[in-house]
Amino acid sequence: MTLSSQHWLRQPSVWVGLIISLVSIVALVSQIDIADLLDKLRQADVGAVLAGLTVFSLSPFIRGVRWRAILGWQVGVWKAFHADNIGYLLNAVLPLRAGEPGRAYVISRLQPGLSPLEALSTVVVTRLVDMIAVIVLLGLVLPALDVPDLVKAGSYSLLLMVAVAVAVLIVGAYARARLLALLSAVLGRVLPAALAVRLVAWADDFLRGLSVLRSPRRLLWLGMTTAALWLCYLAFYHLVLTAFWPAPPLAWTVLGACAASLSMVVPSSPANVGVFHAAVAFALTPYLTADRAVAYAIVAHAAELLMTVLFGVYGLAATGTSLLRVNAAAAELSRPALVEQPE
Repeated sequence: MTLSSQHWLRQPSVWVGLIISLVSIVALVSQIDIADLLDKLRQADVGAVLAGLTVFSLSPFIRGVRWRAILGWQVGVWKAFHADNIGYLLNAVLPLRAGEPGRAYVISRLQPGLSPLEALSTVVVTRLVDMIAVIVLLGLVLPALDVPDLVKAGSYSLLLMVAVAVAVLIVGAYARARLLALLSAVLGRVLPAALAVRLVAWADDFLRGLSVLRSPRRLLWLGMTTAALWLCYLAFYHLVLTAFWPAPPLAWTVLGACAASLSMVVPSSPANVGVFHAAVAFALTPYLTADRAVAYAIVAHAAELLMTVLFGVYGLAATGTSLLRVNAAAAELSRPALVEQPE
């Protein structure tokens, strides 16, 4: 057993994620007939799945262009492309969901003058923008679908939380100087001077990454690339769904894609195994049989994972780094600033 694996096994969040994934798998197995599931997988239209894979292969490029718009035009698009894909790979194959700090570390390593914390704040922006896209899509399809009231209530609660988060980021982008002055004054009274300076510098790095919110041109690029990205995602999920059901309504596709995206916020094993499948199956079982819904989730997840690994490995090779090195740097970046000793 390696030192890294021992470190992971000591983290309670790893065990929580594994347990949730296991419970999800057990719940799915209890609702399906394995023989019928295998039959549905054998009958899947391979051509439709391959078409979906082709469309999905465009998404890493769109994500790279979008992230560059957030980071700033000085960042090379290929640097953003590789760093983003390495982050997704990290989430897919290692525990602790270190992909976000991982790609922030990689892009800061590739782009001189860009701090990891500044890059990390741009990652937060991308996640919030995607969450807004999910909420907009759910708002368009939920009124037309027969879904449990619990799902609708959860969607509205999510909308409120995202709205608050966006408001906080906007304040951080436009009132950076005032916030830093206030933070410096408060921390200077309650903490040692060296630690207060360290925390203010940490906050300054983070707030600098929100500059995209003050640039109309970059905001326009952010909106256009996000729309293109989600069109790509929906086309992928729709094509894979046609492998199991001819001419499915677009609302089913939207519901499945949104459920898959929302499953990423739930603690799970690496690659979101079990939780992804349970979320998609739960969303679609009112319209598909459980066996068919789970088969669809399995194929969609496998296709996404395949593309993630291929592009992520390519990113590692292109940047000359290793997955464990990125993971170690991500763990260091994720460590709270308060645990660092003042110099």
